Amino acid sequence: EPPVTIRDRLEVTDSGFQIAGDPQAASFKILIIGGSAAFSMYTSNIKNTYISQVNDYLVSQGIPCVTYVLAHGGWQSDQEIVGLIYYGLKIHPDIVIFIDGLNDLVFGKQFILDTLESKFKKKSFRVTILEFLKNFRSTVSAYVGRLDKYSNTIKLIKFLKRHQLELAVKSNREGDNNIKRTRELDLEVKRYLFNMELAKKLAQNNKFKVVYALQPFIGLKNKLSVMEEEILIAHAPTTKVYNLKPYKDAYEKMKEGLGGLSDGESAYFLDCSNALSNEEKTTYYDLYHFSDAGDNLLADCYKEKLLHIIRGY
Repeated sequence: EPPVTIRDRLEVTDSGFQIAGDPQAASFKILIIGGSAAFSMYTSNIKNTYISQVNDYLVSQGIPCVTYVLAHGGWQSDQEIVGLIYYGLKIHPDIVIFIDGLNDLVFGKQFILDTLESKFKKKSFRVTILEFLKNFRSTVSAYVGRLDKYSNTIKLIKFLKRHQLELAVKSNREGDNNIKRTRELDLEVKRYLFNMELAKKLAQNNKFKVVYALQPFIGLKNKLSVMEEEILIAHAPTTKVYNLKPYKDAYEKMKEGLGGLSDGESAYFLDCSNALSNEEKTTYYDLYHFSDAGDNLLADCYKEKLLHIIRGY
C-alpha cells in the first residue's frame, strides 16, 4: 500500500507502521501493537500522541530509540499475534508492547480467526508454517506443543480456532443477565491470555521483551463526566456495556493473568488500565478512544516504567 501523509497529523509508511523517532539514529527498537487506541486514533496531531511523547522522553533520557506502531481499528489479540508474526518480527524489535484488551471483551465471540482464514487464502497473505514454527520451539500450554502437525497457515488457523471453540463451552443459561455476561467475558479473558502467552513465547524465541500494557477503559473511571455517561448509554445497544460490573471483573481477571505471565525477564506487566481513571473532566470520545489529555495521561502512566525496563535490558 502507498504511504499516507497528512502534514503534522498522520504519517503511515507503505508497510503500515507509524514511526516516532529517527530510525537511522536509533539503536533500540520499540514496537507497539494493538487496536485503534494503540494507534492513537483521535489525537489532534502527531506530537500530542502518547507514542511521540514516550519516544521523545526516552531519547531525552539517553535511550537512542525509535518506536514503530502496528495497529488497526478493531484488532483483537488474535489479529495482533498474526500481525506480530507476519509484520512485526521483520523489524527485529527489542521490546514489543501490547496496548490492548478492551476489544477482546467488547467484540468477542466473533472468532476473528474466521476472517483471518479467508484472508490467508489470498495469495498476498500467504505465510509458510515455517515462519510460525521457528518461533515456537517449546510448548505454550498443552496446545502449542501440537503445532508441528500443521503444514500450512490455513491448518494452523483452523487449529487455533478449534482451541477457541474448546474454550467456548456453552454457559449455563440459568441465572440473570449479569451472570451470563460474566461467563461470556470469562471465555474472552481466557482467549486473550492464551494469545498473550503466545506473545511471551515469541519474545523468548526471538530475543525481545514483551510488555503487557492493558489499555484504559472508560468504565474504570472513578467519576464519569455527564458526556461520558452519555457515551456509555449510546454504546449499550451494540456492546452490552450497560452494566459495568462484568467488565470491571473481566479487567481484574486480565490483570491477574498478565501478572502471572510477567517474569521480569522476557515479559512485564505494565498496567495502564487506570491511567485515565482519576481525571474528572471528559477524556473519552467514545468507549475506546480518548482526547489529547488522555494521551498525555497514558504517556505519563508508562514512560518511566518503560525506561526502567529498557535500562535493565
